[in-house]
Amino acid sequence: MGVSLITDGSELRSLRYPPGESPFHVKGIAYRGHLEYVEAHVPGGVDAMKAAFPDPAVAAFFDQVFLASNFYDVMPLAHAGVICADLTGLPFHEFVRRRTIAQAEADIRGVYKWLLSILSPRMIGSRLPKVLAQYLDYLTFEPIESSPKRVVGRLKGIPIELGCWQSAVFEAYYTHVFQLGGLTDFALSYEDLRSERAPDGITRLDVGLVLEFA
Repeated sequence: MGVSLITDGSELRSLRYPPGESPFHVKGIAYRGHLEYVEAHVPGGVDAMKAAFPDPAVAAFFDQVFLASNFYDVMPLAHAGVICADLTGLPFHEFVRRRTIAQAEADIRGVYKWLLSILSPRMIGSRLPKVLAQYLDYLTFEPIESSPKRVVGRLKGIPIELGCWQSAVFEAYYTHVFQLGGLTDFALSYEDLRSERAPDGITRLDVGLVLEFA
C-alpha cells in the first residue's frame, strides 16, 4: 500500500544541530540554486528570508559563499524551505516542489546535463545510487527490482525530520528530469515506510520507491 511523507514542515521549524554542524550534507549547488530562486520568487528575496529566521545563526550561515561542488550541512536548507513557504503563502511541500523543479531545470542546462543519460528504466535502477551520491552524502538507494516496466528499491538513511523535504525533493527532481527527457507516461510512489534509531541516537527513515513505466 502506498504511503505519503507529506507534512506541514513543523518538524523543521527548529534545528537539532547548530547550523553547519549536522552530519548530513548536500552539495553547494543546491544552496546556490535556493538563493537564486528565493531572490526571484519569494517576496522580499533573500533579505526577507534571512530576517524571518528565528535563529540569527541560520541567517549568518546563509551569508557565506557556497561553492557548487562542496558539501554543506543540509538542515539549514530544509529549514529555509519552511520559512520561505510562510513568506510565499504556500504549503511547505508545494514550495519545496516548485523550488526543486527550478533546480532540476538549472542542473540539466548546466553541470548535471548528463542526468538525461539515466532515462531508461534499467539505467535508473543501476545508476541512481551514483546519481544520489553526487548530491547528498547520506541518502542511498538500494535496488531490488529493475525491468523495462518497473524499478523498485529503497531510499535509505533519511533523518526523520527530513522525511517530507527529502521525498518532495526526490519526487519533484526526478519527475521533472524524466519529463525533460521525454518520459511522460510513468508513476512514482512510496511504500513500506520504516524507521530505525541508529547507534548515534538519530532516527532514520527508509522507504520503498516504486517507479512504473508504460
